Amino acid sequence: MARSGEAGLADATLTVQCALFVQDAVPSAAEKTLFATLALMLLPVASESTARQLAARLAPFPHTPPQVLAALEARGGGVAELIIAGATALPEAVEADAIGNPNPRLAASLASRPDLSDELQSRLLERGEATIARALAANHAVRLSRHTAASLIATAMTDAELARLLLCRTDLDPIALLPLYLLADQLQKARMRDLLDQRLIDRGMRGGTREAAPPEPDMLLELSLHGLAALVDGLRPLLRQSERFVAAAMADTSREVTALALMAVGSTPQDAIRMLLRTGDPVALDSARLGQVVDLVRSISRQAATMLLATLLPRDGQAADSADRPVHLPAMMAGGTPARPSPAASGRRPPAVRNIEKLRGAR
Repeated sequence: MARSGEAGLADATLTVQCALFVQDAVPSAAEKTLFATLALMLLPVASESTARQLAARLAPFPHTPPQVLAALEARGGGVAELIIAGATALPEAVEADAIGNPNPRLAASLASRPDLSDELQSRLLERGEATIARALAANHAVRLSRHTAASLIATAMTDAELARLLLCRTDLDPIALLPLYLLADQLQKARMRDLLDQRLIDRGMRGGTREAAPPEPDMLLELSLHGLAALVDGLRPLLRQSERFVAAAMADTSREVTALALMAVGSTPQDAIRMLLRTGDPVALDSARLGQVVDLVRSISRQAATMLLATLLPRDGQAADSADRPVHLPAMMAGGTPARPSPAASGRRPPAVRNIEKLRGAR
């Protein structure tokens, strides 16, 4: 049959012999050898549909000869995906081919296996392909290594689908997921804020009273009349942030970055909402989104806002791809206020706020 290329006869023979082989709970060595010899001869002329049926039945069968699994995987396509994802024990040759194969679907099938080691997770991540990253994030059968989780979270900040998959996992520390805060749903955001506040309280970094008003409350209120861009530009030096903060705040359609910044500089919830309303920003006219911002400013402390903002906007020069670096809390004073060097101690003048200086001059 193999020499004649009779696909119909080969398909029928393989189908029957496969059914007989998997019915035996513990096939003998002779039966394994016989089945392997037959399969290796006939698989090259078998049809694609038969190969898929064989892959679906033989992959989860623990006694399937490794050479038969390898022969099925070598056909590529959907047959290979079934073998890689479903084999009880994956032959090393099949594993190596899946990792190096240019078809990302094969590597994604490998990433969905329940027996992934930390080393395999790292090797799959090295390919840097979205399909593989999402398969790893969706694989709830394995516990992601610290390195894998950190790498996936960093990538997910610009991949909403990957973020959704990670936020659905129960094995990741919610604090480690803080960089994905803006991509979480409202229940997840509220849980993150609660856990963050509790973490600060546990570490003695949250004061019992609300912080004083920001150093330039009247100026910030006046800046808000000039629009959102003017308010954000005025907040930037008060937070010692770079232009990346301005870009991120303006790109954030929820306006929660701006709200966090206002809380981080010491605004009251009432002033924060008033300033956002005075900017005339479209979010202020959207009752649903404004309600989410109101929930945010009412439920978060200044310390928690400072930490969350720092997590969303890492400082320039901070290595964003360090897999083993934990999320650090900002330096705090005894009362729970974020510590900043005084101008006198540093010998430098406070950073100038262009719009505030213009307003002073106008007065």
